[in-house]
Amino acid sequence: MNSREKNLLILLVVFLGGWQGWKFFDSALLEPVRKRDQEIRNIGDAIDDKQLQERRIENLSEELTNWKKSSLPPDPVVSSAVYQKWVIELAAQCQLIDVAVNPTLALNQRPVADTYTPIVLRVNAKGTFDQISEFLDRIRNTGLVQRVAGVSLSDPTKENPPKLALNMQLEGLSFVGTDDRKTLFPDPQPSDPSPRSQNFQEQLAVLKKQLIFGEPAPVIIDDPAQHLVLSATFPAAEKPAAWFLEKRQNQKQVVFKGNDFQLAGVTGKVVDVGNDFVELEIGDKKSKLKIGKPLKDVASGNPTPGGPGGGPPSGMRPPGFGGPGGGRGRRGGGMRDFDFNSLTPEQQQQFRERMEQFRNRRRGGDEDRGGDDDRARDGASEATPAQAAPVESAPAAPSGG
Repeated sequence: MNSREKNLLILLVVFLGGWQGWKFFDSALLEPVRKRDQEIRNIGDAIDDKQLQERRIENLSEELTNWKKSSLPPDPVVSSAVYQKWVIELAAQCQLIDVAVNPTLALNQRPVADTYTPIVLRVNAKGTFDQISEFLDRIRNTGLVQRVAGVSLSDPTKENPPKLALNMQLEGLSFVGTDDRKTLFPDPQPSDPSPRSQNFQEQLAVLKKQLIFGEPAPVIIDDPAQHLVLSATFPAAEKPAAWFLEKRQNQKQVVFKGNDFQLAGVTGKVVDVGNDFVELEIGDKKSKLKIGKPLKDVASGNPTPGGPGGGPPSGMRPPGFGGPGGGRGRRGGGMRDFDFNSLTPEQQQQFRERMEQFRNRRRGGDEDRGGDDDRARDGASEATPAQAAPVESAPAAPSGG
């Protein structure tokens, strides 16, 4: 074994010896110290918990002492009698009528947790809202350990001002171990045991406005003009026209250039019909309405008799886009009462194809009007839209077969 190997062996032995020695030192000396420190911390935490519990008990004892000062008499029978008498007198002071106060004390009732006995009264009375509010306000300001367990109001008489019927459950506590007495309040007797709040009138006004009767609801007027949308224009027709669609009921209405109109309570005159707009004169003002925009953007209307949105008056909707003479449909019929949804699927598809041909021809400026274009012109020469909303919304079209 050379010297280098001997040195490495010596280092290994020293390392192993030191490691084992440290473990022995830690277990023999340091571990007991750590355990003792942990025990000391645990004992300190336990002491803090006990001190906290002691402070809580002291606080509860102070509260219990205060509660006993505000307690009903310790005898439940006496408590029920004087408590009932006080409620009747307070109701009379607040000018309530038809007052009935009935205790619900059980026979041989035992105190809850050997601490207190609940005294429950059922109160029925009638009065105005102000009188009942004052009655409840005075109960709240009375220095007794009590609570209103339930209350309801109704108006059975329908009088003006109304006489409300009050149905209330009042609950007071009679603590064990208080000084025996025959009066509801301990001596010295208060001059006014149930005072009214100084700001009672302000509280009553807020209660009436916000919590009982509510804030006045804003009047929302449904403007029919906001539901009537310009869906298509026909400036190249024999008599230029525009289509309006009533979105709520899917009703179609037509106006013509140069004619007066009445739509959704709005009255005016159609000045011009463009590729994607219609110019309307309403009063002394002229406005342009774009396709897809509601009539409300240029004017507001009011509902008129004859259906939602008012609608055009009798005689304002001609039989077809060509004026009084009607349109030149393939079958000689006009466009009155046309309903796209009434077509068969084949007819609807044919109609869509023709409308697409019309759009392509207008965009491309195609001068060739033969073949299919001639047939399409026969059915829609007077109703070729420059711009239009989706075809399903179109109110009128030729019924190709």
